[in-house]
Amino acid sequence: MQDYITHVLSIYPFEPRVFRELNGPNCTYIGNPLFNKIIQIKEIKDQKVIDSLMTKTILFMPGSRQSEVEKLLPIAVSSFKKILAQGYKIKIKIPTFTKFSSTIKRHFQDQNLDFEIILDETEKVRNFYQTDVALVASGSATLELCAAKLPMVVIYKLNLLNVILALFMGLNKSYISLPNLILNRKLVPELVQYKCTSRNISQSIRELLDDDGERNQQMDGFAEIHSKMQAFSTDEKLHNLFCNYLS
Repeated sequence: MQDYITHVLSIYPFEPRVFRELNGPNCTYIGNPLFNKIIQIKEIKDQKVIDSLMTKTILFMPGSRQSEVEKLLPIAVSSFKKILAQGYKIKIKIPTFTKFSSTIKRHFQDQNLDFEIILDETEKVRNFYQTDVALVASGSATLELCAAKLPMVVIYKLNLLNVILALFMGLNKSYISLPNLILNRKLVPELVQYKCTSRNISQSIRELLDDDGERNQQMDGFAEIHSKMQAFSTDEKLHNLFCNYLS
């Protein structure tokens, strides 16, 4: 990138460090519009204790690509059924895109699961503040949930070619979810590839539902991330940065 790019304006706070370590071009973190949009919502999410007798609401975000959705849907449905079999009362909210609506209905129907598909963007964000935990495909959605301080379990399944590539590059030793990457430590559970099973998923969700310590640990980490995501580059600093290169 050094040969083609003078300066990178980054939307993730860990990227300036990465560019320095890899001897890349200068990099400045300027804030993240997706994160800022969520925290500007005026609703407040209390750090509540979940009543064991009440219905638990689980937000399920299966991804934004067809391959993700098709790989994760069967595992998620099986996970929810396991939670139900453990005696929990659950309702599943599924924010998604219209193009995936019929596929999701096909997997969930006749499974004795109480579910609701959400297609409206405003309704999606409102549910970030009204659900108890989230099951989410790794991607930008994890940052949205982090902004709303919703405890989560992150899942992902790669195809065989990507698995081989990840092993070759040593990426299996790294974090994949944005909350963990931003803090450079494990904050949220990552169930990837062979760990992405209905047993592991249901257990991780139940831990977040039952253990206030697990929830509070994530909430404390989200507070750290909120601090790190603050952009300290003012409009004046960015103006001066551009002028230095253009003059």
